[in-house]
Amino acid sequence: RVLAAEDHDVNRRYLAALLERLGHRARFVDNGWHAVQAAGVQHFDIVLMDLHMPLLDGVDAALGIRALEGPMGNVPIVALTADAFPDTRERCVAAGMNDFLVKPVSLQQLAAMFSRQFGIPEPLGLVIPPAAEVTHGLLDTAVIEGVLSVMSRERFVALAAHFLDEGRSTVERMQSAAEVGDMALLRRSAHSAKGAALNLGLPALADAAQ
Repeated sequence: RVLAAEDHDVNRRYLAALLERLGHRARFVDNGWHAVQAAGVQHFDIVLMDLHMPLLDGVDAALGIRALEGPMGNVPIVALTADAFPDTRERCVAAGMNDFLVKPVSLQQLAAMFSRQFGIPEPLGLVIPPAAEVTHGLLDTAVIEGVLSVMSRERFVALAAHFLDEGRSTVERMQSAAEVGDMALLRRSAHSAKGAALNLGLPALADAAQ
């Protein structure tokens, strides 16, 4: 039973495909506040926590879960983020998180994390592609091949089209945030776009967001 906190729709769909492939049941929430609320009323075996979310970010949400009474206060919490800086990892450790995964998260990385946390072996018959190397071109074919190993081509095309269709509204939201000086919203929007672009194998777009 997995609680996954992720505010970007594309990232939620991508993570859902990975968890489904590995045979885990997931409940998704779209911000840190909802993650703390869900953990307070329902038992989960693990929490996957994005870091940059509205209302309550992942670090503060982890602190909120650690403050819960009972077993859920000790549930394993794993950070999922496109921010690979050492100080970010240190903040996650200080907040009581148990592991740290950097987007794009591959099936191999997710399976290895479950193995570390629970001693779960890789499912029989599951072919996991090697982790992709980071590239800086327009398309990262290794990442795309990895995505296609966990979802159909039609599902991937629909997911990528959905992300690109939202591009105009994303840019408009970032422009509005810049105009009024809302740097938190601007940073969060850019970070979310970066994470989704990495998951879809669009490194040039991720670089622009960075």
